[in-house]
Amino acid sequence: MPSSTGEAGAPGPDAGRVRGVLSPWLERLARPGAGRVCALLALVLAAPGVGTGLVVDDHVHLKFVRQQLAGAPEAAHVAWWDMFDIAGRAGGWDLIARIYSGVLPWWTSPELSMAFLRPLGVASHYLDYGLWPELPWLMHVHNLLWYGGLVLLVGLLYRRIMGVGLAAGLAVLMYAVDEAHAEGASWIASRNTMMTAVFVVLTLVLHDRARRDGSRAAAVLAPVSLVVALLCSEGGTAAFAYLVPYALFLDRGPVLSRALSLLPMFAVAGVWQAVYRKLGYGIYGSGLYRDPGDDLVHFLTALPERLPVVLRDQLVLPLMVFDDAPPTWHGVMNGAAIAAAVLLLGVLVPLLRRHPTMAFWAFGAVASAIPICAIGATPRLLFVTAVGAFGLLGELVARAHGAWQQPGGGTGRRALIGAALLFFVLHVPLAAALSPRASLRLVAYDELIQSASKSFPWGDDLAGKTLFVLNTPNYFVTTFAWAYVQGPPPKSAHILGASMHAVVVTRESEDTLVLAPEGGYMLEPWSTMVRRADEPFALGYRVRIADMWIEVIELEPDGRPRRIRCHLPRMGSGDFVWVHWHSPEARYRRTALPPVGGSFTIAAEADPSMRLDAPELP
Repeated sequence: MPSSTGEAGAPGPDAGRVRGVLSPWLERLARPGAGRVCALLALVLAAPGVGTGLVVDDHVHLKFVRQQLAGAPEAAHVAWWDMFDIAGRAGGWDLIARIYSGVLPWWTSPELSMAFLRPLGVASHYLDYGLWPELPWLMHVHNLLWYGGLVLLVGLLYRRIMGVGLAAGLAVLMYAVDEAHAEGASWIASRNTMMTAVFVVLTLVLHDRARRDGSRAAAVLAPVSLVVALLCSEGGTAAFAYLVPYALFLDRGPVLSRALSLLPMFAVAGVWQAVYRKLGYGIYGSGLYRDPGDDLVHFLTALPERLPVVLRDQLVLPLMVFDDAPPTWHGVMNGAAIAAAVLLLGVLVPLLRRHPTMAFWAFGAVASAIPICAIGATPRLLFVTAVGAFGLLGELVARAHGAWQQPGGGTGRRALIGAALLFFVLHVPLAAALSPRASLRLVAYDELIQSASKSFPWGDDLAGKTLFVLNTPNYFVTTFAWAYVQGPPPKSAHILGASMHAVVVTRESEDTLVLAPEGGYMLEPWSTMVRRADEPFALGYRVRIADMWIEVIELEPDGRPRRIRCHLPRMGSGDFVWVHWHSPEARYRRTALPPVGGSFTIAAEADPSMRLDAPELP
């Protein structure tokens, strides 16, 4: 077989032809205008999301804004900016009211508090829902404007840090075609993440101007930009994932000067944090959300599990690849991801020691991924982490291209070129191919919820009555399904249990039911959103919902409920409608309660997609 290289390691004709094809494209990426072209490309790839309409949380937010603007009674005691005040910040009475109304389930922790302070992010939704509430496509265009501005700013940051050239061009190209960004840009409710990223990157650009160019105006504006980022969302704290390594690796000033340059930033963040906590914002008592500000130990226990997954989704294999693959392939795919990560690490370690900019990008990517672990693997939150990840990979691929142009061989050179080629393919052609589909990813969630909602017995038979769900395979799907009312609404609605496994329902007395799921409750992932898995129930734990009592009468060894008893006067009267999820039909079916002493079994859910393991919360 003829070799692709000539004597003494000189490039052969095949390699020369490949370079001849690639060189014009690489030259274009090295030009100053590459960022603008990449921003346009990002908008094109995310454009399919413009037609997705309102999905999931968007419906809840629309209702919130309309109530606020109309001065509805429901909005009388709620501040206009508290769109993301989910539950518990106002105290125990708030939890009781939400459990009574069916917004929260009976197993909600008495200590639960979930609230985010995002006034500027919320204000952007008032603009949408106040001016064009019937035109969701304009709301999506609004999102894309933020996204396009973000890509332009990221390109500017890359050019400032790496200079105009191939590394900066490659980095902004990877950032622009990243499929996770297309997903984030397509969800109206998630706009605050893009807005936050815009002002985080602007803060970094201004800080660099202040330190590198000596701009006093930039030194003043950088902390202001950070304030704006924090008022968009708490994700603004990710700016410190880059500000600190900037002082360590890039700033050439005296040590004291570097430290003093960060003081205004820390002062701003300190004031914001004090106000944030004083007003009761943050997360406590949730198993899915783990707020390091409220319980650092609880957060750190999740870090070893969640951080590798977040970094895998950002640097190696996109989450969509796992979603599309059969579960039986996941082990092999994780093995391949680990092998790719080991290759990348082996190539990067010597480079990080020699090149401060690469160390800066690497530190920023990892440090900014840590706060995301409060939620878990959620692609739409990767806007800031991707800045460091693609800055690092842009430099890697550019250096590999330089090595490819030079004669000579060696294991290190081949590993560098191989790693660069692998990660370029993963983050350019593969990511670009996935991006249009990623912009539609939440539509599948919304369709699942709408389908579940349509199966409820809406109509005059339900109007003014109380709806009870004996079992659902997914708490999240059911609670959101109630927002898609298909007819006259019920008086209230309640979930008695959420389990993917079979549930035995027994009529213990005229007014009493006993529910016993196989393996116990709190195994369904979304059930832990409102109660930590390590917060055990006491035997006899009892919750009252209107006239109904729910009592834990048997426990699993780890403290989860094994059996619960529901006592409701006049249980068989026409004031109540009972339903359960019927797995073979993938719908809710109206249920006739068994006679006293009788029982029936709700079949286990056969469709694993009902688990919805990955959180998609705002």
